[in-house]
Amino acid sequence: MSEGEGFSHEVLGKFAPVADLAGYVEGRGNWCGRNAILILSNDGGTYDQASVNALALLDKDRLWAAEFNDRIYEKLFKTWAENWNEEDGEISRQDWLARIGVSRIEATASGYFTIYYDDGDLFWGHSIEVWGSFERGVLDVKIVG
Repeated sequence: MSEGEGFSHEVLGKFAPVADLAGYVEGRGNWCGRNAILILSNDGGTYDQASVNALALLDKDRLWAAEFNDRIYEKLFKTWAENWNEEDGEISRQDWLARIGVSRIEATASGYFTIYYDDGDLFWGHSIEVWGSFERGVLDVKIVG
């Protein structure tokens, strides 16, 4: 497959071009036992380089998930408790984090990643975005959409 048609990887499988978004292909990946959309971007390189970065996330998904969950909780729990929590009352860290789940993973050839979480209706249907790099770790966490 040429990059204009999509991309195929022996471990990650087949990826189709993302409509109206040049340089991106979409497939499926497994994150902590859960199926998620996997996007590769050839920004700064090739899909092969992006797939190496995607595998670096997926192969150590439990370690990355622990870091992501820590950062999500640090950055967003207080905001949720003060502005979005209308019906849940007191909720433990574990129960709060159990409500969110990875829906989309993006890895770039240049070494960046973006992870999107379904919010479990904590933020009324918005997504949670975790952005970072393999060199520096998590750089930002925010509510999007």
